[in-house]
Amino acid sequence: MAGDPEFLLAVDCAEPDEPRPWRWARGSPSDQWDIAGAGAATGILGNGSGHPAFVMLSLDGEAIVRAQQGETSTEFVLVREPHHVQFFRKLAAQMVRWPDTAEPSKAAIERWLTAAAE
Repeated sequence: MAGDPEFLLAVDCAEPDEPRPWRWARGSPSDQWDIAGAGAATGILGNGSGHPAFVMLSLDGEAIVRAQQGETSTEFVLVREPHHVQFFRKLAAQMVRWPDTAEPSKAAIERWLTAAAE
């Protein structure tokens, strides 16, 4: 429907035993969404029903939601205005220097750091 909220979903595009290239896919929720149950069971949003594992980002980059299964609980974390969080900025700067970070990822990180500094 027009006007439905949209977001980006980090999708793992890796083959087994290969480096994990992540891509952002654009999505929109529906009334039938069950992100921790049926969605997690698909393998796209997790590792089986009741075991969510995903990262979602608002289109404007102002909010990140992450879900993962902990040892004894399901953990959901929401970060608003991640560009203001020094930990993320330091981690991003480190990732640019890591030799295993792919060039397109380095470029995207550098764009984010530059835009976030303004």
